[in-house]
Amino acid sequence: MNTNFRHLIFILISVFILFNSNLFSQEDEKELSETRPLLFLSYQMGITSIPQVGDETEYIHGINSFPIIPSHTDKTVSGEVSLRIYKKFHVAFTLDYSMNTKLRVTDPYDGDSFVFDTLSFYNYYLNFRYRTKLLGLKTYFSIGAGKNYTNGAKEESITTEKGYTVLLNKAEAYSQWLLVANMGIDFNLSGGLCLTGKFSILNLTEDKVKYLQFLAGLKFIVLNKEK
Repeated sequence: MNTNFRHLIFILISVFILFNSNLFSQEDEKELSETRPLLFLSYQMGITSIPQVGDETEYIHGINSFPIIPSHTDKTVSGEVSLRIYKKFHVAFTLDYSMNTKLRVTDPYDGDSFVFDTLSFYNYYLNFRYRTKLLGLKTYFSIGAGKNYTNGAKEESITTEKGYTVLLNKAEAYSQWLLVANMGIDFNLSGGLCLTGKFSILNLTEDKVKYLQFLAGLKFIVLNKEK
């Protein structure tokens, strides 16, 4: 497991320990003692922040003339179903889709550039969630694992600003394991409807790339079985 990811898990556990005793005493005792199943559905939209890939040391004139793919953000939509399994412990399945975006890359040697479409991708993962109150807000922390699936692209010829032709090779679709840590906040609106927001750190195990997600949307209680 990636060292930085282990550090993040340690930080989340530390937060639980730090705030556990004080915050539990502030929560409603009935809510703490409930064990009835609760099933939630949520729909969220937001952005995924992708870090820069490559650097100038990888430059090879005529072979790898555009070695840097700049950092950028993709629009993302997400759906999730979560089930309370015991008191404040939930299990959730998340599926999100990040759309492709237009991105400009530049030759660091002569400043030539062109615009291309990034690859869209899906994430789906199972995560285990702990709900509590943090600074008076309904908050949850979760960790999980799943798969990232990146869509392919056809071979394409693009003309740069200086009139040169660049051939983008065919990109095959591929998948890899994904590790996830996130935290979210829920705001009750009315009845079984909540406004929800979520911040996630996603770690691609093979590409060794970490990226961030910021999502917000609505959550619905679809099952609220009495004891």
